[in-house]
Amino acid sequence: MNLRISEKLHAIAKSLNELKDTGAVKGRKGNEHGYAKILQIKTGCSIWIHHWHDDRLAIDLLISQPALSRYPSECESSINTFKELFTDMVETKPWSHHDGRSKEHETYYIDVSKKTEGEILKLIDLIKSKYS
Repeated sequence: MNLRISEKLHAIAKSLNELKDTGAVKGRKGNEHGYAKILQIKTGCSIWIHHWHDDRLAIDLLISQPALSRYPSECESSINTFKELFTDMVETKPWSHHDGRSKEHETYYIDVSKKTEGEILKLIDLIKSKYS
């Protein structure tokens, strides 16, 4: 695990008030070393920051299949907004639970591993203002 990325996530999660009561980063499961929620658009449609096991730090828009079914226009709008914000930086990948549960999510993400904490916090402010 890349300690520098882990430290970045801790500082960002702290600024988002997303640490556990113990002061630790949430997560550390099969899919990631940690995470923090940036913004919930609808239930099952949220923007997160994840420290993945491949030691990348990513801001991602995660949309569950039930959310796509229940809120199709809001989810589509969220995807379009995310793509507009980050244009050519957006990548996609399927995401599923580490414990084999069948829930799969559509993930749109940008890799922010090489950005400073300050640059990432500016992106988070931009995201929050664009989605408000």
